Amino acid sequence: MNKKFDIEKFNIINDEENYYFFRVLEDGDIEDLEKGIISIDENNHISKLRTDRERWNEKNKGQAIYSEKSKISLEEIFSHIKMHYSLQTNCISLSSNANVVRTYEDMFSTKYVMIKVPKKEMGEKVYNAGQYMLDEVEKRVNETIQSGNISNEILNDIKTIDEATDEKVIKELIKTRYKSPVKLDSSKAKIKDGIIYKAPHARISSYQSLNKKQSLEKNKIIAKLTVLENKKIMSPIIKNSKNNNLLIQTIGSAFSSSEQIYYGGIKGEQIQSISKEIVDMFGLVQQIQDVDKNIVNDLKKEVINFVNSGKNIEQTDLNYDYTVKDNISIEEMYEMTKGKVEYGNANSIIKNMFYLSRGQNNARKIANIIEKIVENNSKYEDAINYIKEKGFVVEPQIITRQNKIGQQLSESVNLNLKENEKQLVEEIRSLSNNEQMQIIENGGFVNTNDIITRCFSKSQEEDQIQRDRYYAEAIISQYDWKSIGIEEFKIAERNELIKRLQEKNCIDIYKDLKESNIPEKEIPTVLLNIATREGIYDEYRNGNLENLLNEKQDILKGNINIDIIERFLGYNDVENTNIRLKDYQQRANNNINEIFKDKKFAQVILPTGSGKSFVALTQMIKYANEHPEEKMLYMAPQDEIINQIKNYIVKYVHGKKDTVGKTEDEIIAEVFPNIEFTTYPNLISKGGKEIIKKQYGLIIADELHRTGAKEWESSIDKLYENQNENVRVLGITATPVRDVDGRDMAEENARKLGYTDEEIKNRKHIASNMTLENAIRMGYVVNPKLVYCKYDLITSGKLDKLKEKIEDIDDESKKEEKIEKYNELRTKINKEIDEEIGEEARKKLEEDARKNLDSGFGKEEIIRKNVKKGGKYIVFIPVTDQGKIEDEDGNKIGEKTGEEKIKAYQNYLTQVFKDTDITPKCNSLLGSYNKEKNEQELNEFESRNTDETSFMVVMNKANEGLHMDGIDGIVWLRALDENSRILYLQQLGRAIYALDEDNPVSDDKRPVVIDLANNSLTVNIEKDFKNIETIDDLESLIIVTEWIEMHGGILPSSTSSNKQEQHYYAILRRVQNKYNKYLNGFENFEELNENEKEQIQEIIEIGTSMDLWNIELPPIPKTRGIKKDVDPFEITGVIKDYVDINEEISEIKSKSSVENFIEKLQKLQEIGVDISRLKTTDTIQTLVQKSGISEEKIKEIGLEPKDKIGVTKSYIAQAYRGKVQSTPPTEEQVKILLDMGINLEKQERNVTQEFIEKLQKLNEIGVDISKILQKDTIQTLVQKSGISEEKIKEIGLEPKDKIGVTKSYIAQAYRGKVQSTPPTEEQVKILLDMGISIEKQERNVTQEFIEKLQKLKEIGVDVSRLKTTDTIQTLIRISGISEEKIKEIGLEPKDKIGQTKSSITKAYRGKGQSTPPTEEQVKILLDMGISLEKKKKTGQDIGKATFDASAEKCDEAQEVLDRLVEKAKEGGIIHGSN
Repeated sequence: MNKKFDIEKFNIINDEENYYFFRVLEDGDIEDLEKGIISIDENNHISKLRTDRERWNEKNKGQAIYSEKSKISLEEIFSHIKMHYSLQTNCISLSSNANVVRTYEDMFSTKYVMIKVPKKEMGEKVYNAGQYMLDEVEKRVNETIQSGNISNEILNDIKTIDEATDEKVIKELIKTRYKSPVKLDSSKAKIKDGIIYKAPHARISSYQSLNKKQSLEKNKIIAKLTVLENKKIMSPIIKNSKNNNLLIQTIGSAFSSSEQIYYGGIKGEQIQSISKEIVDMFGLVQQIQDVDKNIVNDLKKEVINFVNSGKNIEQTDLNYDYTVKDNISIEEMYEMTKGKVEYGNANSIIKNMFYLSRGQNNARKIANIIEKIVENNSKYEDAINYIKEKGFVVEPQIITRQNKIGQQLSESVNLNLKENEKQLVEEIRSLSNNEQMQIIENGGFVNTNDIITRCFSKSQEEDQIQRDRYYAEAIISQYDWKSIGIEEFKIAERNELIKRLQEKNCIDIYKDLKESNIPEKEIPTVLLNIATREGIYDEYRNGNLENLLNEKQDILKGNINIDIIERFLGYNDVENTNIRLKDYQQRANNNINEIFKDKKFAQVILPTGSGKSFVALTQMIKYANEHPEEKMLYMAPQDEIINQIKNYIVKYVHGKKDTVGKTEDEIIAEVFPNIEFTTYPNLISKGGKEIIKKQYGLIIADELHRTGAKEWESSIDKLYENQNENVRVLGITATPVRDVDGRDMAEENARKLGYTDEEIKNRKHIASNMTLENAIRMGYVVNPKLVYCKYDLITSGKLDKLKEKIEDIDDESKKEEKIEKYNELRTKINKEIDEEIGEEARKKLEEDARKNLDSGFGKEEIIRKNVKKGGKYIVFIPVTDQGKIEDEDGNKIGEKTGEEKIKAYQNYLTQVFKDTDITPKCNSLLGSYNKEKNEQELNEFESRNTDETSFMVVMNKANEGLHMDGIDGIVWLRALDENSRILYLQQLGRAIYALDEDNPVSDDKRPVVIDLANNSLTVNIEKDFKNIETIDDLESLIIVTEWIEMHGGILPSSTSSNKQEQHYYAILRRVQNKYNKYLNGFENFEELNENEKEQIQEIIEIGTSMDLWNIELPPIPKTRGIKKDVDPFEITGVIKDYVDINEEISEIKSKSSVENFIEKLQKLQEIGVDISRLKTTDTIQTLVQKSGISEEKIKEIGLEPKDKIGVTKSYIAQAYRGKVQSTPPTEEQVKILLDMGINLEKQERNVTQEFIEKLQKLNEIGVDISKILQKDTIQTLVQKSGISEEKIKEIGLEPKDKIGVTKSYIAQAYRGKVQSTPPTEEQVKILLDMGISIEKQERNVTQEFIEKLQKLKEIGVDVSRLKTTDTIQTLIRISGISEEKIKEIGLEPKDKIGQTKSSITKAYRGKGQSTPPTEEQVKILLDMGISLEKKKKTGQDIGKATFDASAEKCDEAQEVLDRLVEKAKEGGIIHGSN
């Protein structure tokens, strides 16, 4: 143990034999008391204190992480002390400082205990937490340093740290060379530095609880840890952590709490229950300074003896029960301060005056008690006077334990006073007892001795602060900004906030809220919510305050958030425009800017309705400002989208000012003088060909998935080819993957514009990627209500006639009885039909019904129930009925023309609402209309009066890109194919729009999707994203992490009024539940590929950094949509939330997955595939290859080659074992699979056996497997033996399989370095026979060097000419040999072989740490012309210059000369040149 941190070096309470530590009883202790598990006897002794682990085991199934037999460790203490501490440890927290314990009162309870610890138990049962943790860190740091493999440069820095006598030296070294991995994103805003956000902790800092020597010693240890971590020599100490930041903060917390850890339960004889007065007595004694330490220690013992004697303190008149006056109205404060002290300052002063007076007055009274205890012994006079004059009983409300904040009372316990408030301490100390009592009795709201106005008035003159400014400042001061992550505002920013509140007439809002009887303490929150949210403020101005208070109370009384304040202050406003970006749009723009620094192409994938166009416009504005002379091109699939973006430019970029008398194009030209617009179809026209020839600086490709159409793709390719290197192309779409052929156009465009496959795989081209469901979950876009349908499949007309007869019965009771029987009969017949025709036939009938809605009845009632009067709806109608006529997209629409069909559906809508209070007003869009007609229809629809109910009837014309304002819903009368996911999302997107936090959407205003065709239950919308679920979670988590960092580490709240914050909370909860199972590694999750493991590992590390895995996140109370009873004999609407529907669909699909899996296996068996060889990594394609069957056969049996059938098997196995929430296979299905050779029982994966099998296969095709290196994939290994890649696939292996890593992993397991099953003796022998040794072998650098030289000599390279600066590539050039030859012999062109020679030379001469070459190796090298001896030249003449230098420097100079001579021989040097 580091003696500098011994417990005796701190301010402790002790006598000759024992230390005395303190604890406030925490929630678990109180629960044990209430349940009678522990008790207090007549002598105030508590029977025992239990560990959190004991309680955890009682409440949870299974055992805690730590057991009764565990030994104390750094990891366990860390888990116990850190924020969101673990409840599974054997640790009980105590504090050696009574002042610290008093600060916990508000957090836990007012019950205190004192623990007696024999001094001999320190370091055995009880540990000084900070000291123990720091010692463990130092031990691990020193082990790493002593293990070697550290460069001299780093060792020198460590030496500098060890020898430092001043913290400044260490700070400077770390600051300039080793930045600790801490970041706080502030990229979002132009003036964002005006808000001071909570900052990350500094690594190299001083703790107030440590003296200078201790602080220096602590910082040396932390600095060395930072150096080793920064250089990746040492991994984070705590498992799954991204860095050591949280560990370092936890050590600081341990020291600042004077924390002592009692390991295991505490026995009763050591525990004594003590009163608050006793704790305060010890605390005040520990505050004493500038008095002889021996006297203070004796006084401590006097108090200990008094407490141990069991005597009681005589009746005291301590002032614990008085409370501070809060909720002081702004008017009261204005009058009391005469308008001279700002409300915020005055309120803070009143609170501090009260608590300082109470603390000082109680200190005086306790000092009197101590005088009685020591019987007025004059020895203690100075100590007791110190308490009377300077002591303060700890008042948690004005105490901080933050380092060096406020005024110090005791180690790490400070009075939380601002700099200008520190004068209050002396002012209060100078008051008489009566004056202090006056302040206490008035709750601080009294200007005793004129302290407030005398000490804190901004101006001593008579001038008052302007009243409306005073009120605005008061509102800002009363709000708890720290709760949302804002530490404070800088002066300029605070003044801006005051000014904007003044502009919103905050005095009037305040008075109106007072008149509405809003409690004073709630007014700041309500007022800020009204003033900062545009939509709500507009309602207030229109006189609707009463309405707001009734209908939007949850929003008005809920916390505002940083995003609202930033928006209120204009942080996300695009300068000189009307564009106000959402945070996800701003994030997309930031990412685009980063990508465009060195890449041509960036892709934004955001769902329809989320405002992709504003991202594009922001980029256009930025580019036009930076490159005013360069051309821009905006491309989209149709004119309507072009017209819409033009409209946005006029409305949001230019604005209404100075537009009178100007055409749209003239207005656009003022903003973007060099912009051109074109549709994709236009590119194949004559005019389009001219566009293709031009060069542009910025190209926007809207609806990017449409760039893959065969008609114009080649034209777009030519456009790209004609651009110069500085072009930037921005793709925007909601759906990058095409339905028709599954091509990902984001990837294809990226490839065309210079990205490598590896970059595309790592999504380097993606600036933003968000699915519709994620956008809804994140709270970015509205969550529509969705009405789907239940179909009655009975075709018999008899029952319908029976129903009609029942309806004619007059007697209501008999009628009800008959309907009940009728329903039972109907249900029974349905069941019999199911049994008779089977599930598959029933599904076919449902699909037929879906596509022939005209034959159904009941749909009119669904439409009427879910359409509201005055709403606007888009109606999607069928485009096919196998007729002769085709529409604009080539779809057959029957005998009717498109126009006739639209007219027919408009007439149908009129009939639906006949005899109701709704008269439909219908418009339509159609490809056969001319441009003017479509524009007229659209304008008429959008501008129609809100009293009229409007329907826009369309086929395909409104599918994509076109945003219509004020849509209340869509009606799907068109049945989409299950693979029409793009069409589905695009059409659904017409009802989606970005949410506005300023104007939240009430439930009744959410758009409705009336899905009569059940497209939501049919279309496979997850197909686009099926392979990136984990990456989506990772991206969502990164977004939430940024939010948390911006909010000073505060986690999002499930009860926030901000819906987005609620969604962030939900994401954390989902990630926690989903990935918790991977914390101990991936051994039991064989279905995961390497990419998924990497992503999950990153999720785990991010989660660990915010302590996600230890936080309890309760479920969010959720109000579901209304589920109406389903009537079995008609089409019935069931209303649901969109996200809920998708969850149900996933569930439905999982139920049939086993059946589908078995059917696929049966089909594969029929064509001769050995399905028993199915592995998790297999697709159908790789599985059939193992049986030597062609890919054509797969398609003949109707299967998909890329189907990840191995993952399906793994998922079913997990369901069978209860590892995932999905319907498990039935016993019958398990038996069928067993008969096929597929076992779902858990089988220990034998990594070594799989490795051996792969090696045997490679051996069979002639691969020299003895040459396998750690960096090898199967591909690089076979290349060494000159075997083609095709051979790998023929034997069913994966070229990119990291087989070298597997070898290394098996070797580590064999040596006991990793927790995995080691290879058996038999397997070790087999590997040895193959030439593979897994024993630890010292790498022989010289031997590898010689082997490389021999290979080079074989292809004719003169290796004797090898210089220090050579790579293999530069060496072979001298011999005139091509680079291809290097790869043929399995070497790496960029291998710095010259440096290897230099390193071996140094080892030979005893200069390096490497193993020197043997005599035999030195001889071999000499035979090759390579000498390792020192050259005997020391002061050679080279040309006209003389070098007086070391032999090594002369060698280098000689090398330069040799090269010059060579070049001269080749004629490469001209006389007189450099």
